[in-house]
Amino acid sequence: MLIVSLIIFSIIISYFVPKRRIGLYMGLITIILSCLYLGFVPPRDFDLYRHFELFNTIKKMSFKELFFSDYKGNSAQMADYIDSAKGYLFYLFAISRLKIKELLPVVTGIITYGLLFNRIKNIARDFVMPNYCMALGISIVLIFIDFRDISCIRNILAYVIFAFAIYQDLVKKKRQVFCFIIYILLCTFHMACLILLAIRLLLLLSNKYLKGLATILLIGIFPMGEVIMNFVGKFSGSAYLSRLAYKIHVYRFGRTEYNWHGAIMFFLILAVFFVGFLYVQKNIREIRIKNYSTFCIYVIAFTLGASSQYDILLRNIELIVILLLPHMMLFVQKFVDFKNGHLLIKCNSLGGNVYFIVFMICSLATLVFYSWIAYIPMNQYFMIKG
Repeated sequence: MLIVSLIIFSIIISYFVPKRRIGLYMGLITIILSCLYLGFVPPRDFDLYRHFELFNTIKKMSFKELFFSDYKGNSAQMADYIDSAKGYLFYLFAISRLKIKELLPVVTGIITYGLLFNRIKNIARDFVMPNYCMALGISIVLIFIDFRDISCIRNILAYVIFAFAIYQDLVKKKRQVFCFIIYILLCTFHMACLILLAIRLLLLLSNKYLKGLATILLIGIFPMGEVIMNFVGKFSGSAYLSRLAYKIHVYRFGRTEYNWHGAIMFFLILAVFFVGFLYVQKNIREIRIKNYSTFCIYVIAFTLGASSQYDILLRNIELIVILLLPHMMLFVQKFVDFKNGHLLIKCNSLGGNVYFIVFMICSLATLVFYSWIAYIPMNQYFMIKG
């Protein structure tokens, strides 16, 4: 129970840390949780196990052998990454120079938690939030971005970096050209970023009817995967596009059974929260997250269309949690206040009160359930157990 106890302790303490010290506290959590991976032994069915195998191969190679030779590797995974994920191979190559494979999840954890906590600080500063809103953001990250997510390495890094850049791009409106460069580079890290880049480009549409049409198309784009696969197949002269066609086929006809009902219920809770937030937040048109919220709507629409495929559904739930951090923190800022040690609900309408109470009950139930299935089974894979 070491991991669960540490997470619970970190969450509780975050509500009592002074605002001027919260950055230091976030940094401390980041280092402690990331360093736990030094004692993590992944089973064979974990992505991290395969990443370790790849790490052991790459650490024996030079930069020239890996990127400027005809070498295609001794596994299907290596061949896949050479064709479609050279950005990830570069990341793996850089860490492999240290020769310690356990540093791969450690560095990934530092980047993941570091960027997420940095976003929380930015959100709180941009919207002038009290300390308990930041504590809520920390709680969400610690509960929903669990050790198995980080052990997947590629998709969690791609999502966290993309979410960091999209916030800078659409909310802060800073370094937008640099953000687009990041989006493109991330496509060489994980192909899932292609759809996110396409969604970002859809935001260039200014007509509300075209935006509505785009939402409908995103819902239907995954069921049309066979047509898309055939279209992409025409460009199979490119190794990257050929691999993309194969991925579309795999995900189009992939597994659908494993824990699907739990995942779809969690997705629906997130979607209902977001729709309710847009309804309750009457001044949504005036605040800076309008375009950012439209981006979230597009991602939710695509996830809804792909919800029959478990792998995409589960990964996109992770992305949606990361993207909705600003909305969750704004939600608490709007409805909750602490005065003289007392919790106060700030709402003047019956509908708002009902929405808040129902959402909080569902959220607490989800947190307990998710913590149980995400953290307790992971405890057995650590060399040091509580």
